[in-house]
Amino acid sequence: VPVLVLDNVDELFLKLSSAAREDVTSQLADLIARDDPPTRLVLSIREEYLGELYELRDKLPGVMQNVLRLHKLSRQQAEDAILKPASNFGVNMERELALQIVEDLDRDGVMPHQLQIVCHRLIEEIGPGRRVVTMAVYRRLGGAKKILDEFLTHALSKLSATDRRLAWNVLRSLTEASETLA
Repeated sequence: VPVLVLDNVDELFLKLSSAAREDVTSQLADLIARDDPPTRLVLSIREEYLGELYELRDKLPGVMQNVLRLHKLSRQQAEDAILKPASNFGVNMERELALQIVEDLDRDGVMPHQLQIVCHRLIEEIGPGRRVVTMAVYRRLGGAKKILDEFLTHALSKLSATDRRLAWNVLRSLTEASETLA
């Protein structure tokens, strides 16, 4: 199931006009209404703007259905978040690799979404049936920074041409409105 993650959604309310926000919200509603493939939407917003999401309920009725507050992980929590789930699914993630990922992502704590993106990409890269994730795979992908930098392009490449165009239109609307009002 494709998942579209929009970070800094508070900028919808800070930088977009009401009309532009309506346009973006309509495009998002069209995207998630599709059944083939079904698309999920994850919004990341600063806590002080959380209440603003109620404005989107007409077009996105489930916008407040699942709310989760994420905190940065300590180094130990991040290491555990890498190694324990991998082990539970029979995947051997080298401890040295886990420590390197934590080192690369730690900025006074590790952001859970960044950790998830990096680990998911590593598991994806080794392919089905393979059970060992090595430092060599991480280096071949260019490390955490490159994985994160290429995340959007990589994720959108998996969508159908129609859905990819729609997703790019949504992103373009956000960018153009942001540049116009900045």
